[in-house]
Amino acid sequence: MSKLNVYIAVFICLMVGSFGGQRIQAQMAAATPVAPTLTKGVVLNSSIDEVWRVISQPENYAGYANGVTNFVCNGSGRGAKMSFSVAGDPQRKQEVSVLKKDEYLITFFVTTSDYMSDSWVYRFLLGKEGEGTYLRYEAYFSHEEDKAVKQAMKKSIEKEWQQIAAGLQKKFN
Repeated sequence: MSKLNVYIAVFICLMVGSFGGQRIQAQMAAATPVAPTLTKGVVLNSSIDEVWRVISQPENYAGYANGVTNFVCNGSGRGAKMSFSVAGDPQRKQEVSVLKKDEYLITFFVTTSDYMSDSWVYRFLLGKEGEGTYLRYEAYFSHEEDKAVKQAMKKSIEKEWQQIAAGLQKKFN
């Protein structure tokens, strides 16, 4: 191998190593967890598995969420699409985006809401509470441009949570 070929080979190796290192440095940093905008909870006098059997089936939503009317559910489990009306949000559309039995977690992605034009997310997480079950509700939404709109939305979502909690308590207590 000639000296020129050796220099070319060394040069190519250095370039590949250099670009490879840059690619590694350009990788994204770990995501920072986002705190929920609204967190609520309720203790239910039923086993975690009994509560999970009901809330993990999207077609059961109107049976435990007080105030839901005009309910339609297409599909079952993850990916199920629901449309319904509740006070203040007569044309809601949402879908189940996460459904994890091992974590007792169901997440709803709201695609259409009269509360605000942006999409938002809420989820239910279950945990044991003595002989019963603790259901934690977390809502994630943002409207940083207008604090008054964000406060109004938070108030509306909190009212909706109160209806859900009341329905769950009636069903399981």
